[in-house]
Amino acid sequence: MQQNRNNRRLVFLKAFTILTGFIILLSSCVSPGIVISDNPPPEHMEYIGQRLEELLDSNDPDHMVQAGVLVSREISRGRLEAEDARLYLQRIVQGFERALVSGSSSPEIETQPTETPDTSEDSADDSAATETRTETQTDTRTESTTAQEIERQQLRIENLQALLEFSRLIGASEESLHLSGELTGDLKDTLSFQGSGGAEFGGETSGEFLFRKAEAYRRAGSFSQALHTLYRAYSELGAAWFRDARVSQEALEWYAEQARIFNNRELLAMLVRSIEANYALDEAGESRMDGYRTFISSPWQASTGVSASVTVWVDKGLRVQNRVGVPERSIGTGFYVDPRGYIITNYHVIESEVDPEYEGKSELFVRPGNNPQLRIPARVVGYDAVFDIALLKAETDAPEVLSFQSSSILNPGSPLYAVGSPGGLENTVTSGIVSAGGRRFLQLGDSLQIDAPINPGNSGGPLFDREGRLVGVVFAGIEQFEGVNFAIPSDWIHLFFSRLFSQGAVEHPWLGVSLQKHPRGLEVLYVAPGSPAMEAGFKVGEIISSIDGRAVSGISEAQELILQETVGRLHVVQVLSGNGDRLTRLVQSRVRPEVPLENVLDDQLVDSWLPPLFGIRVEAVDSRALRSEYIITRVYPGSIADESGISENDPFELLDWYIDRDQDVAVLQIFIQKRSGGYLREGIQLANYIEINSFL
Repeated sequence: MQQNRNNRRLVFLKAFTILTGFIILLSSCVSPGIVISDNPPPEHMEYIGQRLEELLDSNDPDHMVQAGVLVSREISRGRLEAEDARLYLQRIVQGFERALVSGSSSPEIETQPTETPDTSEDSADDSAATETRTETQTDTRTESTTAQEIERQQLRIENLQALLEFSRLIGASEESLHLSGELTGDLKDTLSFQGSGGAEFGGETSGEFLFRKAEAYRRAGSFSQALHTLYRAYSELGAAWFRDARVSQEALEWYAEQARIFNNRELLAMLVRSIEANYALDEAGESRMDGYRTFISSPWQASTGVSASVTVWVDKGLRVQNRVGVPERSIGTGFYVDPRGYIITNYHVIESEVDPEYEGKSELFVRPGNNPQLRIPARVVGYDAVFDIALLKAETDAPEVLSFQSSSILNPGSPLYAVGSPGGLENTVTSGIVSAGGRRFLQLGDSLQIDAPINPGNSGGPLFDREGRLVGVVFAGIEQFEGVNFAIPSDWIHLFFSRLFSQGAVEHPWLGVSLQKHPRGLEVLYVAPGSPAMEAGFKVGEIISSIDGRAVSGISEAQELILQETVGRLHVVQVLSGNGDRLTRLVQSRVRPEVPLENVLDDQLVDSWLPPLFGIRVEAVDSRALRSEYIITRVYPGSIADESGISENDPFELLDWYIDRDQDVAVLQIFIQKRSGGYLREGIQLANYIEINSFL
């Protein structure tokens, strides 16, 4: 298997000396950004006023959001009087309200009862899809259109809610905003809709929007997306909502059958309980429920995971070595998540298929576990380089299908089973336990540490708990350390699974701040240039205490709050300023760069990115052309500098720094006089991966 970023990231705690030491450690890192002066000239405020008028005159909801962010920034900087702020907010909210009520937002999605799609038709469609790849791609985009419309509709409602919440937090009353009343009380009443049972719903929660999306996927024949989205909706809403909302028996039974096909026993059990509690069943219906209960209670067989798994091959032709042609290939594992031949695997296994910089042969195919001699062509549908997940499409019907369930049930010591093709040996089942959770090896989220034997070729394989629930995807191991392996928990994959079907790279939202844990929340270490956070006025040293009304104390927790929302979502963030003032900011998320620091390191002064990458804040003492001397003003706990014995007030001279683009590593070489070393002058070299995991 090719060397990849994730495996490089796991080769850590290697040390050797340059003079007295050279240290590479895995850590979270970040750096500070550009801040506009708090005392701008009059012409700047005149420009701000003109810009606000342009945005407000457009009567476009998206422009209202931009105006809200601008007003928020000027309020936090004390550059907008309270009365002017209230007047602007009144116009912003009223403009947004008018757009929603008049139908300027995305068109309403009908959700009247429809005929249940026939899975046999889907199989026929799958056979026809072998004619051309283009046809299959077009079908996938069409299938997701209605769900995307619902998502856009939800986005605008949530953005209006954020504007109203921001107005409330800064002291603007409902009366001062002079709302028409059409959206007050319950903002979402304007988006009432007809559910499967014909009942009208209003005041939708995010879970109810998820149910609407599940129904849209169901009508379109996107069964895996429908079931996955319903699982998330059911987990959030609970059985009581499905009872009170009177979701039709037909819809619930359709989902129950799909849950059986997709081996999702947890969801099937929930649906059976809802059906039996809400509807009188005839003899045939009772028989179906009995069959489902038998399926749920039957012991899980590892053969199910084996049948659903495939070996993923990427043939890269021949590589000349010592004048001899050596076959070059990537081997991994995948598993079916849709009867039509959609397969989940790791991104790093198929990276050459989508990397625009790769030059050479790259042919993708899979070998099914029940017929390893068969070679089935496949293509990449969607991928997520950050979470190391990819969705493939093979032109075949799946013998078994798996569905992601919750990984929150796992604890250290929980038994696990992994299925994979180590070294190309297909149908290999290994077992182990959860060694630890919360390992921060990816740029976003966290990972499971497991001790199940994992080797090259296992990457992308399914991970099951003892009940047969699909709880993760294996992605890496450390060859030097037996039993130290890692998997991506399913709860993180839930956040973007449906978007993998949309063709190409998955887009994640981001705000553009790098963070460090703090007793009062999350401290801002770095604000990325041109990021939403920079435009919203965030500053280094501020403490984020809550996001959208939810207190945050961990980076992973904050990332989850942002990732579960759509790009373009307006967030209400409460912060503590450097002088202790409580501020409320509006910030609108944008598409996250794959590696946020990759394109800014060469454009910023070295001291600006020392806090995130190496965990030190410095102050220049002498910055002449041939001599750069600094003193360390702060060392962040747990950082590379902290682990290296560097302390506050240690003076140092910068010798050199550079970026190793092949290894994605930033390197810093300094002469330092450590207080812990008796101020003896010593040279050290610090290095860290630029794929840091502290960005929000």
